[in-house]
Amino acid sequence: MDEKNISATEKDESHINGENVAVENGAEMKVEGEVRHIDGEDVLFETTTQKPSSSIVMTEKEDKKPKSNEKLSVRMKNAIKNADKKELTLIYSFLIVAAIIRAMSYVVFAKPNMVAPGGITGLSTILSNYVPALQNASGFMMFAFNFPLLVLAFIFLNKKFALYTIIETVLTSAFIALFELPQINFPTFEGDVFLAAICTGALNGFGLGLLLRANCSTGGNDIVGLLIQNKFPKVKVVWLILILDSTVAIAAGLVKQFVMPISGAHVGDGLATSIYSFIALFVNSYVAEKIQRGFVSSVKFEVVTEKKEEVGKVITETFHRSATMFEGYGMYTKKPRTMIVAVVRKREAVALKKKIMEIDPAAFFYVSNIHEIVGNGFMVQVNASSKIK
Repeated sequence: MDEKNISATEKDESHINGENVAVENGAEMKVEGEVRHIDGEDVLFETTTQKPSSSIVMTEKEDKKPKSNEKLSVRMKNAIKNADKKELTLIYSFLIVAAIIRAMSYVVFAKPNMVAPGGITGLSTILSNYVPALQNASGFMMFAFNFPLLVLAFIFLNKKFALYTIIETVLTSAFIALFELPQINFPTFEGDVFLAAICTGALNGFGLGLLLRANCSTGGNDIVGLLIQNKFPKVKVVWLILILDSTVAIAAGLVKQFVMPISGAHVGDGLATSIYSFIALFVNSYVAEKIQRGFVSSVKFEVVTEKKEEVGKVITETFHRSATMFEGYGMYTKKPRTMIVAVVRKREAVALKKKIMEIDPAAFFYVSNIHEIVGNGFMVQVNASSKIK
């Protein structure tokens, strides 16, 4: 049998086997075998295979996206860019404010009172009080101690985290160096060491909280802990940093006990110095956590009751809060039970307790503190395009 290839250059209809077949531009028909009658002519056909050009047509259609979608896409991209710019502005504002606050904490309270709140800051406090050549070089010391750690952080840790930490370290060191200049004559607080420790921890914690919200750190022990965890994932960073900070606080006490400071103050009170340093560490951690998580003062109620409708109505209509209901089973009573979960402000907790007891004196419920809430009525959702990772 002969074989022929017929290429259709125009879209027309051909009569094949009693049916009208549309042949589009560029479609190729492979024919062989028996004779068929097409448009008044006898043509030899056995099998007809058409390579459809519809795919070409579809590709052309797919390439032609609606203009409205293009405009929508451009608007979305612009919105994301604007949100990113605002977020970056906020992050850099956090870095600058945190650097100023931490520098003031060191120069005004920590250094004059020998409060060493751990890390490189505490180490700088010790050296600046006992090494004459470093008395007014705390800013340079901090940067020098941090520099190799920052390089390692940039190599082995998250690049964005490392970049923000580098900026923060440079800013903090620069502000400390500025405030230590004799020409500036920056005010200092001396005398009540306990109050100085509280202020050191509070100001440091406030600055650290801002940095944590910006996915940044103060450098020093934080980087050491993360680098070690990067190598040994099973190591707990929190405990490692606590050990390093505690070592510096204890070292400050030992130095104060046995070494004469530059100021000529009496030797001794080393235990008190370590205690004050630990107080500053505790306040620092507490305030930083509050700043990072926000001051959301709320509690969660989990109520097991047989009067679910009445309790639910009080929560939703009296306190204007939502609630979630779970059906359960009492293992002791062997009866079905309903548990209602709701979150309210702390100031509403006492009133809600009274209402529940009035409705169902046999109700079983417990209340727990909530550290962070995201959702309608409590905290605005974080932007999905956030650059903080």
